[in-house]
Amino acid sequence: MEDVYRPPAPLLTFEETREVLAMTEIPKPSMTLLYSSTRDGGDFGTMVDKVGDASGLLFLVNHDDTHRFGAFLEGQLMPCADPTQTNEYPVPHFLISISGAYAKVTKVPIPEAQQVVEVAGRDAFIKATNMDSRGKVYLGDGYLRLAFGSPGPTADVRSMLQWVKEDDLPDGYLGRRNDDGDGTLAAGMSSTAKEIAIYHVKSG
Repeated sequence: MEDVYRPPAPLLTFEETREVLAMTEIPKPSMTLLYSSTRDGGDFGTMVDKVGDASGLLFLVNHDDTHRFGAFLEGQLMPCADPTQTNEYPVPHFLISISGAYAKVTKVPIPEAQQVVEVAGRDAFIKATNMDSRGKVYLGDGYLRLAFGSPGPTADVRSMLQWVKEDDLPDGYLGRRNDDGDGTLAAGMSSTAKEIAIYHVKSG
């Protein structure tokens, strides 16, 4: 697990690692680092190449050292074969608050109908339905948007938007809310992460 401690700051402590891996319910889980923005840069295409066709993806985000969060995707990141199109597909996944939004590591379930991932081709983008903004990767039907900007998109996956509807926030939420009561696992809904890493989690 030494890769968890890559600079500029640890994404997880060993205890947090145990708690997060337990949430995946994968027996005897092991982690392999596929992509790190510190090591590989923030380019969307590089991230897609590094992740490849691995299934069982743990996204870890260090927003500002205080706020750290993640997502676990049981399936793959699957860009459309046509680089000018996007690919939208259902796959089980959930969010994780590591620090900042909750007092302890907390699983943030996503309603089944929203367990949808959308990945843009290299020459495409995903447009938000209610704002003039665009991104390249949406998890949770938009709860986590990477390579995101207004108007966007940006090539840097660290530029992101992260939010959770009020009704989907587990009890104990400590973070910021917007006027509708919705929250975020980051320090702010629209922000640039200090570090993003993606791990392959598998049994054994």
